[in-house]
Amino acid sequence: MTRLFAPNSPSGRWLAFALDGLLISILWGLCVILVIPAGAATAALHQVARSWMRQRCGCDVPAYFRAIRENFKKATVLWVLLLIPLAVIGGNVYALFQAGAALPAAVRVMIGISVPVWIAASTYAFALQGAFENSPGRTLMNGVRLALANLLTTVVVILVVGFGLVCTWLLPYGYFLYFPAGIFFLARPLDGAFRRALAWGAREES
Repeated sequence: MTRLFAPNSPSGRWLAFALDGLLISILWGLCVILVIPAGAATAALHQVARSWMRQRCGCDVPAYFRAIRENFKKATVLWVLLLIPLAVIGGNVYALFQAGAALPAAVRVMIGISVPVWIAASTYAFALQGAFENSPGRTLMNGVRLALANLLTTVVVILVVGFGLVCTWLLPYGYFLYFPAGIFFLARPLDGAFRRALAWGAREES
């Protein structure tokens, strides 16, 4: 039993990853409640998830705090940029629930389109912020471009984040677990989208 959970054993490494992941998820959940650091916390979560996916390292609380510090300024501006359309979408969703069938069909369709578009754009943008150095505006535009250029990955992103939203609606107290788990799940497909974009850019320059 001692050997099974030894620090250098596969089971020991996965246990350490699970414990670190839980602590990081709790920290992310606290940052979301505080609102202002939510953007930096989310970009940092993408950063540590990508590091773990690629190198099986960098997923611990000190690394997460370093990632928050590195991303804080730009990710916070990015978060403010994303909050503007989110506020509009939130108001429309509230109106939909209040009006119900009385709301015009065109408005309901627009709400149904805007929610997954925002989910995709914000997920790509925060993942890009955690991986590359760009201005917040450029990061957001690149996120939109990547979402359009990688439709299959984008569908997966929308489904995973949408599943987290449904889980939060049903069991809200576990929100700090649903979304971090989704971000770790999406680390590989998002990294694949980034690699394809870099390869396309290299071809265009050559």
